[in-house]
Amino acid sequence: MISYFEALEILKTSLSEIFQDCKTESVLIEDSLGRVLAEDIISDIDQPSFDTSAMDGIAVFSMESPWKLVGEIRAGDSKEYILSSNECFSVMTGTRIPENTFSVIPIEEIILKEGFYYLKTDSQIKPKVNIRFQGEDLKKSEITIPKFSIINSSMISTIATCGYSNLLVKKKLNVSIFATGDELIIIDKIPVNSEVRASNLYSLSILAKERNLEVIRKRILIDEKDSIKKAILEASLDSDLILTTGGISMGKFDLIPEVLNELGAKTLINKTNIKPGKPFLYNILIKNNKITPIVSFPGNPVSSFVTFVVYLIPSLNYAITGTKFQKKIFATTSETLRKKDSKLHFLRGNIFLESEINYFKKTKGDSSADMNGLGNSNVLGIFPESKNLIEIGEKIECILL
Repeated sequence: MISYFEALEILKTSLSEIFQDCKTESVLIEDSLGRVLAEDIISDIDQPSFDTSAMDGIAVFSMESPWKLVGEIRAGDSKEYILSSNECFSVMTGTRIPENTFSVIPIEEIILKEGFYYLKTDSQIKPKVNIRFQGEDLKKSEITIPKFSIINSSMISTIATCGYSNLLVKKKLNVSIFATGDELIIIDKIPVNSEVRASNLYSLSILAKERNLEVIRKRILIDEKDSIKKAILEASLDSDLILTTGGISMGKFDLIPEVLNELGAKTLINKTNIKPGKPFLYNILIKNNKITPIVSFPGNPVSSFVTFVVYLIPSLNYAITGTKFQKKIFATTSETLRKKDSKLHFLRGNIFLESEINYFKKTKGDSSADMNGLGNSNVLGIFPESKNLIEIGEKIECILL
């Protein structure tokens, strides 16, 4: 059994090798949220493309007051204006200003009397203030957003300003998801006797979609080897990645390891030293000259969710973008935390702000089936292997959910 960090490194390295040559496609800018850029976003103009006013006010020739108002320049006016001695133009935010503007004075710092603007007695004028200069934000040919960035809403304005209506992005990976177990039923059916709703199919599917994976199938599989084998072989034909949940512990009907072995898959990870999520399996299946990674999660809902978050999310980020990005934060423990084993624990909990300090509070309940506790958590606190006690007031690293 290997450590969490050893397993994470194996998964990251393997998926990087497999997905290093992801195909690309062009998408509309409005459809690009969450996609991975396959090209640099380069500005095709200076931004702003001319000197503009940063305030509503007047553009003046010199610092000597008063200034004679000789006209108004409106946004979109492309004429070239020139100021003469003791003259000013009324300007608005974003207006192109005369080339020989000394400064822009905000409207609240001046008084208009009989066609002349006067500076208020408590105001001062400085040269070249309240002006956004050409190229101040972006220079022509400057890389504004590098390729492999994951597009978020804050980038869209910059991308649009650079003139991109279509973007070259990495194609979404096709994913198949299987939940194994004779007890599993579809979620809109009321369970009877020993039946259990297949909630993992949906939690993993949503997690995948949040990472812009294309879920092309999700199915319940009965605990029967030929059925599981057929489903995996079928999925390997058109899936870039296969995810399974359940069937990987030590029970008589935990058939995934046996099936994968019979299919000739190569096992790279088998069990890791974490809680929840000790049963965790990673295999590579090669059929018809096609490599298909298979990630197998535990059947317990919390374990399945947690292992997806702590293993697959950072590994896919690294494989597709080349970065080790994962949303983490350090917080101060609001209580003493204890554990008895040498596993790395991922504690369900919440970050809350008090007196400008982020505190971590553990959610009640440690069961791997307690989805309600997970649903009421916003972080996973990382309790290291090497520690059995974290005192109140100590720092704990947390993964944001």
